[in-house]
Amino acid sequence: MAVIVVGCADAGKNAPSDKPALGLAMMQGGETERAATYLSGVVEDEYDNPAAHRAYIQAMEKVRRLLDVEEEYAGRLDKEPRWVARYALGIINFVKGPVFGAKARTELAAAAELAPKVADVHYRLGIVELEMEEMIAACTALKRAVVLDPKNPSYRP
Repeated sequence: MAVIVVGCADAGKNAPSDKPALGLAMMQGGETERAATYLSGVVEDEYDNPAAHRAYIQAMEKVRRLLDVEEEYAGRLDKEPRWVARYALGIINFVKGPVFGAKARTELAAAAELAPKVADVHYRLGIVELEMEEMIAACTALKRAVVLDPKNPSYRP
């Protein structure tokens, strides 16, 4: 389930770089610790790139330091752009499992309010709403993601 939220790379020419994909490739090659360190730097360099945060969270989950990264993002709630920490905390709570679904929804909804034009925020919120069986809210969020980024293949069946 975490793969749906964390593992999807942003496609298209609007993606800031291929650095998150390189970090994911390191993990696939068995270099998870190295990937976590590398992706920590990518997050700093590309702070407003959702793909960087998803890849970093995935790496930290693999090295069993998800609580560390949660604390790290909680400490960034005032850093601009503020939606990023909310987005990351939403993903972290989703990865932690169904018990944390409401917290994931709250964080992603806050991110969507702070960044109404960031398609991936709406997409991830829609996925959480689907998991919580809130179909109307899920459809609304997912449709918004498609409107904002109609060419993104991750947003299509």
